[in-house]
Amino acid sequence: MELEATRIAFARNLPILAICRGIQVLNVSQGGTLYQDIPTQVRESILHTQKADKKTTTHATRIEAKTLLFRVVRRKEIWVNGRHHQAVKDVARGLS
Repeated sequence: MELEATRIAFARNLPILAICRGIQVLNVSQGGTLYQDIPTQVRESILHTQKADKKTTTHATRIEAKTLLFRVVRRKEIWVNGRHHQAVKDVARGLS
């Protein structure tokens, strides 16, 4: 259901807030792929299943300069928490 809802929202050019699993759903809904298990598929990956409290930021993430997020936070890098084992692999056409 969430994939179809995302496809419809994207096709209608509706705003979509896609964070964490949401970005994975958005990517797959548009034809992209996922790493199903970061630790076993991405050599030298960082730890994404943190042991610290979820309020604790544990790794940095890069923000592309020509994005809305960059215009909002005005930074090329921010620290985030991480509790997932999947990630975007092949970015769908039309996404960055």
